Amino acid sequence: MRPRGLSLHDVSIALRPFYFAVHPDRFARNPKVREQNEKSLQVFNGYLNDLFPVSNTIRPTDVRFSIIDKENNDLQDIRITLSGTDPMRIVKQALESCKLSTKDIPSQRLKDTFSWAPSGSSLGDNGFRSANIEQDLLKLLMRLTLKDDIDDIKWRTGAKDVVWQMDWAESHMRRCLGNLSRLLDHSSSKVKDTVIHALYKNVLRFGRGSYVCCDGSIQLGADNVPEQWEQVCMEASVRRAQLPQLRNAAADLRQLLGGAIVIITHHNGLAQSLQQINSLGIRVRSREDLLPELAKHGKDTMVETELEVDRQDCERHLCLSSLEWEHGMRPDEVLQCVRRLRDVDEETRQNLRGLGIKLSLNPNVFVMSDGRISIPLNWI
Repeated sequence: MRPRGLSLHDVSIALRPFYFAVHPDRFARNPKVREQNEKSLQVFNGYLNDLFPVSNTIRPTDVRFSIIDKENNDLQDIRITLSGTDPMRIVKQALESCKLSTKDIPSQRLKDTFSWAPSGSSLGDNGFRSANIEQDLLKLLMRLTLKDDIDDIKWRTGAKDVVWQMDWAESHMRRCLGNLSRLLDHSSSKVKDTVIHALYKNVLRFGRGSYVCCDGSIQLGADNVPEQWEQVCMEASVRRAQLPQLRNAAADLRQLLGGAIVIITHHNGLAQSLQQINSLGIRVRSREDLLPELAKHGKDTMVETELEVDRQDCERHLCLSSLEWEHGMRPDEVLQCVRRLRDVDEETRQNLRGLGIKLSLNPNVFVMSDGRISIPLNWI
């Protein structure tokens, strides 16, 4: 037995960022890189295993990995030379090769802390192969690869943001992103250009049903097939041309109802909302005997079709990437919250800048799986 600068647990924790960076699952769309990283990881892990305890057969070796270079949005090849019996040096070299921080490596342990490995034990038994650590790695890797998939779609289409409107598990969102990526890969140039044109500088939502939303964004149905997604993108220009009609219909209805607030929920379907507002306007006009009473009392009412103006104003004023709220919330309470949010102090405004906000009935502030911030309705 001999002293170690790092314990087995320290090694597994310190190497987590490295494992995330080179994990084969991050390169599922590139079989060659996936296979290379998988084989290199086997060699890398085998060398570490031979240090606990030190094997008489240990030999220096080189391993090659490919990682994602986020600055250039391309793959970068790295090489790590495995030699010696100091695990901390290997950990540091692995992190530095990926341009990852080494500040959390407990270097003081070299001097005053010793960890003894029982004969026959291995890093696989005590470290990163343990069930709990493996589960943590998989959960964090899921979020990391999900962000990569979102960034990839945003880069390929020019979409402003990608929003998950469902309460299904994150794996379903990854499946939707993968289906959209395959649609872009295998469609004709005409279809591909149509999809990109529809999503460019707009919010892409995944939810129930495929349609153009009331704010001009595109929702693709998580329960629909790619052919239905194509159809929505082909109709996007025609549907968006109806946005002025929607605003005019809402203004007309407001006048009929004596100044009632007409709320248009931005993530609802544009065609359906326009049809509903026009239908309601026709019904109101058909009751001429009630028009005076509606004009008299309508000012104190609220019709859920237009909260959109305040939402867009708040989003633009605070430089938010998105502002949404949970389904089923009272429109008047949402409107009050949006207006309070718009008037927050300068410090809060700077903290919120660039973030996606979702107003929620949940009493806690937390980061959602897609990176947006969930804020209680009464937080402001």
